[in-house]
Amino acid sequence: MSKTNTKTDPKSDSGHLWEHKVRFDAARKGLKLTLTADEARRRLIAEAFGMISLDALTAIITTSATTGLKPLVHVRVDLTGEVTQECGVTLDPDVITNGQIDLGLYIIEALGEAYDPFARKPGVVFEDIEAEPEPSPFAALAKLKGEP
Repeated sequence: MSKTNTKTDPKSDSGHLWEHKVRFDAARKGLKLTLTADEARRRLIAEAFGMISLDALTAIITTSATTGLKPLVHVRVDLTGEVTQECGVTLDPDVITNGQIDLGLYIIEALGEAYDPFARKPGVVFEDIEAEPEPSPFAALAKLKGEP
């Protein structure tokens, strides 16, 4: 795996908040990248997400090949950063109660965003099972009359 420390320029993007393209074959061989957002990029991201500020943001990205019907790449992203956000109810910065902040809330938020409740094995396709149609009331009436 190769390791790269990269700062990206927000002006070079094509409308994305953060773009960093790599070759597919290189990603399948395995990469480990450390990307750090500069001040301009952090300002753009903070504005897009409605954050008060984003004082630091670093992503460690690890790629590897996966097996399946088609060649695929598994991408793992570990983020670290310093975010100031406002409470959704009081609009105050941070959620501080009795001088404490509950980090468990952030763990649950991150898990909820990452969790796929409808996960599937690679290659599995959902097929709708057709239920038998309910018999028409007229069909039951026809049986009572002795009609076929």
